[in-house]
Amino acid sequence: MDLFIMLTSALWPRPGPPWLQQRINAQTDLALRYNDISPLENHHCAIAFAILAKLMKIMLKVSDISNEARPMAVAEPWLDCLLQEFFHQSDTEKLKGLPVTPFMDRDKVSKPSSQTSFIRFVLLPLFSELTKLFPCLEQHILEPVRKALDYYSDLEKEAQAEGGVAKP
Repeated sequence: MDLFIMLTSALWPRPGPPWLQQRINAQTDLALRYNDISPLENHHCAIAFAILAKLMKIMLKVSDISNEARPMAVAEPWLDCLLQEFFHQSDTEKLKGLPVTPFMDRDKVSKPSSQTSFIRFVLLPLFSELTKLFPCLEQHILEPVRKALDYYSDLEKEAQAEGGVAKP
């Protein structure tokens, strides 16, 4: 909570020098927008709230895609359901003669290949940046995702050594 308060205060810009505040009646865009009522303070509050709203959207997205940060016993059944949903979509696309979404084609995608790509190109970059802001999250989201990457990478290597592509 202390870190969140510190980040919020760092985002909240100062209203500026007193001489700038005296320009209320100058009919600037800000003065008109805020009806001559503390235009700089209102403007800075609006900016700060917009930044906080974006941060909250990122946090919501992280929550949405964080399955691989869960224990494997929890994550894998959810992943199996997700892959079945993807494969069903690609099967439907094939039946209708539509282009098949690349990462959803059961003939080209395996659980290990899908997860190594997803973790490498989506989760690790996003979670790494997030843990720069909130270092306390590293053990909860970044470390488990790295372990999941190792796990799926090993499965992918085993499948390749056996001469095929691992299937879900």
